[in-house]
Amino acid sequence: MRKKTAKYAWDKKSDSELQLWPETSTERYITRPFVNARVLGGKSGKQPLFSWPEFLGIDPLERYAILSAARTKHLSDYYQSRAGADFHLVLYTVGGGAELSYESGKSPLTANTFAFVPAGCPYELRSLRSGWEVVWFHLRPRGRRGKFDKIRVDSSENCEKISGIFKIYESEIYSKKPSVQILEPLAEALFLIISRDISPAFKKSGEDFLDAKIAKVKSTLHKNWTIASASKFFGLPPRKLDELFKRKFSDTFSKTLLFWRMQEARRLLSTDATPLEKVAAKTGYADAFCLSKAFKRYFGKSPKAK
Repeated sequence: MRKKTAKYAWDKKSDSELQLWPETSTERYITRPFVNARVLGGKSGKQPLFSWPEFLGIDPLERYAILSAARTKHLSDYYQSRAGADFHLVLYTVGGGAELSYESGKSPLTANTFAFVPAGCPYELRSLRSGWEVVWFHLRPRGRRGKFDKIRVDSSENCEKISGIFKIYESEIYSKKPSVQILEPLAEALFLIISRDISPAFKKSGEDFLDAKIAKVKSTLHKNWTIASASKFFGLPPRKLDELFKRKFSDTFSKTLLFWRMQEARRLLSTDATPLEKVAAKTGYADAFCLSKAFKRYFGKSPKAK
């Protein structure tokens, strides 16, 4: 039972969630806020409960499936319970402590502890009265949620790294003119460290997600794929998309796409009685002339129309 004398500056209640925030708690986002509320202060009004950057341009973290991220400090009792969220929750305890309760038991969250709560898993969080400082992330689930059905709590040597990178990212995002060129590599570093702690399950899920995207491109060669449209489809900047394709296929997206189209055109021409015009349409070319020109440039000979 929680003491009735506890002072709470803000609470969030719904059928699936309850949060009780002491007036001394603060939360500083490096993304758009997760709470749909204005900046709220404690009863003293001296310090905002929530704060977030004014920068509302491209969010580099969103490219890496990070929906929300913040550094939160609780100096006294804090309570949270969820029946199951539609995102994965990652917690890095920087200082103080808390207790995480779930269906199979309880785990203390002490300094240098990493916790992973998969989407859909019910849990409760209680901070220690001595306080709790945590850096947390909400991650977009990739693929079927069933891949993650267990809450994990482990020690992690990456807490200090996460905290350090977070502070640099925070300093830049709150500056007068945030630079995407500075934020992008920091966002990638945060994602890679989080992935390392969640892996192998998270890594496998990410691979499945990318494989599904790649399969979609291969099955829709008739579409007008460009580096710009593919970048939007994969949720990656063009440079990162090319890096991904070079790792998987030893070539850029555009060159890999051309390879797929040429292989499909050659297959159709050799196995089906398909008119050249239809082969062109199925492989993303405007007409038979454009296909013939690309085919000859690639293979050194013109295609034989059926």
